[in-house]
Amino acid sequence: MNCTCGSIGAPKELRRCPEHYSYWLGDRRLDSVSKVIRTLLPVDYSMVAPAVLEAARLRGTFVDTYLCEYLSGMPMLSFKETAEFIQQQFPFNGDREALTNDTVRRMEHVINWWQKSNLRAIAVQKTVFSETDGVAGTLDIVTEDQIIELKCTAK
Repeated sequence: MNCTCGSIGAPKELRRCPEHYSYWLGDRRLDSVSKVIRTLLPVDYSMVAPAVLEAARLRGTFVDTYLCEYLSGMPMLSFKETAEFIQQQFPFNGDREALTNDTVRRMEHVINWWQKSNLRAIAVQKTVFSETDGVAGTLDIVTEDQIIELKCTAK
């Protein structure tokens, strides 16, 4: 990836470093909404095995990406094709097939939920910021009257 954090003299435009997930407005680093939440509501994951955390991170990323691409009208792989692609992305010796099946099941559920919801996305993965507060974040889905933040939890 290409780190954009050290872009000294950058124009006063909002950008996000793809490597470090940090937001910048020109040379000013903005706090992410996630950082603010972690500061106010800290969670201790030290008792969770790193492989379990990585599987959860990947599962959430895959489900979020699939729905956002669907909502953006992008050409979609079938669930079977998606399973073949993501199975090799789980980089550890856990049960890749079970992780893949669980992830695809969640993809199917979120697509079915969206289709039944009668909601209409007006923006997907929209980055917003407040220069005054020094905070930025990316909204998963914006509808006419809602902001939807997806979370893929274990239960």
